[in-house]
Amino acid sequence: MSKKTYEKLEKRIYELEKLDSERNQCLEAMRTEQTFLSAVLDNVKEAIIICDNNGTLVRFNEAARQLHGIQEQAILPDQWADYYSLYQLDGQTPLPTDEIPLYRALMGEKIEDAEIVVAPKHAVSHVMVCNGQALLDSKGKQIGAVVAMHDITGRKRAEERNAQLLARIRTTLEATADGILVVDQYGKQLFFSKRFAKMWGIPGELLETKEDEQVLAFVLDQLTDPDGFLARVNHLYAHPEAKSFDTIEFKDGRIFERYSRPHKLNDKIIGRVWSFRDVTEQKLALSQLQQSERKYKELVENLNDVIFLVDKKGLINYVSDPIEKVLGYKPNDLTGQRFSGLIHPDDLERITQKFADILQGKLAASEYRFLSKNNEYRWVRTSSRPHFKDGQLVGVQGVLADVTDRKRAEEQLGEQSKTLRDILEKAADGICVCHNIPEEPYVRFTHWNPRMAEITGYSMEEINGAGWYQSMYPDPEVQQKAIERMNRMRHGDNIKAEEWIITCKNSEKKTLSMSTSVIKKEDGSIHVLAIIQDITERKQTEIELTTAKTQWEETFDAISDWVSIIDKHHTIIRSNSASNSIVDLSPEEVVGKHCYQIVHGTDCPISDCPAKRAFKSKQRESMELKLEDGRWIRVLVDPIGSNPDGPERFVHVVRDITDAKKQEQNLISARKSRAFSLLAGGIAHDYNNLLSIIMGNISLLQYDLTESVHQEILEDIENACEQSKSLTHQFHTLSEGWCMEKIPL
Repeated sequence: MSKKTYEKLEKRIYELEKLDSERNQCLEAMRTEQTFLSAVLDNVKEAIIICDNNGTLVRFNEAARQLHGIQEQAILPDQWADYYSLYQLDGQTPLPTDEIPLYRALMGEKIEDAEIVVAPKHAVSHVMVCNGQALLDSKGKQIGAVVAMHDITGRKRAEERNAQLLARIRTTLEATADGILVVDQYGKQLFFSKRFAKMWGIPGELLETKEDEQVLAFVLDQLTDPDGFLARVNHLYAHPEAKSFDTIEFKDGRIFERYSRPHKLNDKIIGRVWSFRDVTEQKLALSQLQQSERKYKELVENLNDVIFLVDKKGLINYVSDPIEKVLGYKPNDLTGQRFSGLIHPDDLERITQKFADILQGKLAASEYRFLSKNNEYRWVRTSSRPHFKDGQLVGVQGVLADVTDRKRAEEQLGEQSKTLRDILEKAADGICVCHNIPEEPYVRFTHWNPRMAEITGYSMEEINGAGWYQSMYPDPEVQQKAIERMNRMRHGDNIKAEEWIITCKNSEKKTLSMSTSVIKKEDGSIHVLAIIQDITERKQTEIELTTAKTQWEETFDAISDWVSIIDKHHTIIRSNSASNSIVDLSPEEVVGKHCYQIVHGTDCPISDCPAKRAFKSKQRESMELKLEDGRWIRVLVDPIGSNPDGPERFVHVVRDITDAKKQEQNLISARKSRAFSLLAGGIAHDYNNLLSIIMGNISLLQYDLTESVHQEILEDIENACEQSKSLTHQFHTLSEGWCMEKIPL
């Protein structure tokens, strides 16, 4: 071999070795970049899914695996929906293959904010918003497709609250001179003013359909630069925090000023407000178009979470732009600062140890309090891993997300749970939760508050061992009825305050009032919540009250007087059975009528009505009257209660006093007769004394006057005196006869 040939060969070998070295460096750089990209993808919150040009899934990041609960599989697109539990927004209809965002991106379509439901078996469903596009190599050839899915389940709930807010501001917006359009964070129209519709000439029926594409097509057809208009709209929707002011030129020469800014509620963006003003007389023009960034940057910058790099000394080397939205800092504010200086002192020791563990290769997620720009500590969650450069450990890389709202919600939930536990534990009623089991005793309790133990005498462990049916209902027939009733309840026939008699641990019988409701858990299992009241004493009291009521009614009806309850309008509310004998009407016949109709036969109260007098005097009033049939009655009226505005009810008593009246008349007659006899006896006694004097003097005159003439006169006087004496005796006899006569009283 000639020297010249050898030199050429040596030079060729050197060139080949150099090319091989450069190729190895390129391969190493590619591996490093691929490792970095994989680490970033696995740390982002969004689920990232990539397929090749044949539709084979080649990459699930960690968020995607957690979302689906399974690894990526090399299956055809028509199997994706079933295997990965993809559904339409109703959560029930499987997603057709041609509607799957990744498949649509594979077909060349750019996917923006496509919403689907991921509902893995035995896991919670999630509403996801998808953005994706085809993947192109450096020559523009399609090599696959990628989709990023963001969980918007919470945001969907927020949309419902936003609708209520829009209703409140509708009236205010209608009063403005500008045309107003309000949309949610996804660009869906929520409100438009009448001025807006008039300015754009959009038919009301078209706006009411809320079909954005049709409305947008109608609007774009009027503009000189529809593409610029649409690009600006898309840019603002992609940057929710951005504000905008520009002008729009119409084909007919009109010019509108367009002003747009985020619509916020409690500093949280819930949509966008568009304001249009007709400024045709002015000539303003502004046109801006945004250039698309590389695929990796687009993925990172569109994340809501913060990407950060910290060196081994704990100094911050890089933070992404969302840090301003999350914590208020601009990226440059934090670059070069010590990461530990922003952590809450109570969390510092724990996070410092975590940082050391990560540097040792231990992947970890942590939650702690981080100082924000406004000096407020906010809860953040970081997912971190070691960061290598050129094969050397240089620090930690990770993703930071604000979880303050979630932590507050957890604290509130914890407080609510504690309150609920306190309520259950201290409830006056027995509260328990149970479910069926296939083996004996066929029912198991998972909650049994202290009141249940007081009522039954059993602890939860004891009742689960002995069995509810077997212990509470030792009678086989009653036990079977209880089992059948509980089975019906589990099929929708809830128990509502039903009374059951149980046998307690101490063999005591108790009457319980039971109410139940069915609880369906997420796994489909059915549990039963029971509220139980011990009504044993109440039942005994009811029996005693019923007995007392019966006795009272019997006593009430046994009263011989007609007793009734009347209101202040003289209407009879209740009556005893004595109405049959007093007014010849049954209690049922008198109730509802006025007392004056029955007693007096009038259409209104009489002038001396005792009820009227009792209402005024607030004390007992009475009267006596003689009925048309000759009977005498006494009416007594007593107020019930002490209402300061006058009694509302009265006791109305009607008593038959006919016999008493007769006895009273007999007594008066007897008293008159006695007075007469006493008078007659007194007259007879006095008259007899006078006659005795006359008779004595006649006897003396008869001795002194011997003449016949005188004797005849004296005899006549004496005869007259004898007759008077006989009359006096009759008076005396009459007096003694009246005094001895028996008079019925």
